[in-house]
Amino acid sequence: MKHCPNENCDHLVRYGRIAEFTNSVAICSDCDSELRQGEVPPEPLVEYLELQTIYETNNQIQAHLIKSVLEEHGISVHIIGESLLGAVGELPPTMLFIRLQVSLEEAQRAREIAFKTDASPE
Repeated sequence: MKHCPNENCDHLVRYGRIAEFTNSVAICSDCDSELRQGEVPPEPLVEYLELQTIYETNNQIQAHLIKSVLEEHGISVHIIGESLLGAVGELPPTMLFIRLQVSLEEAQRAREIAFKTDASPE
């Protein structure tokens, strides 16, 4: 069995696994790399990042404004629950919040920046 050794192969990027081919094939159909004979290397262990919610709102514009400011400060932000806003009336009101989440290491700094940025009326 042959496999594609290219770490940037379109197949690997798209499907998350190394492309395998029969011995009669010489070139990867996804990236045109020369195929390598032998066992496919084991997949690396996936490392999961624990996230913490640092801000909740029901206002999409406010969520994206704060996300932009945090990203300008080099903090990676994940927005959770935004797609649920289309289900207003179908879901309980407690589920209609947009949550901004960051890594545990950045949580305190992100909170400080987020609450400084928060321009919601009192």
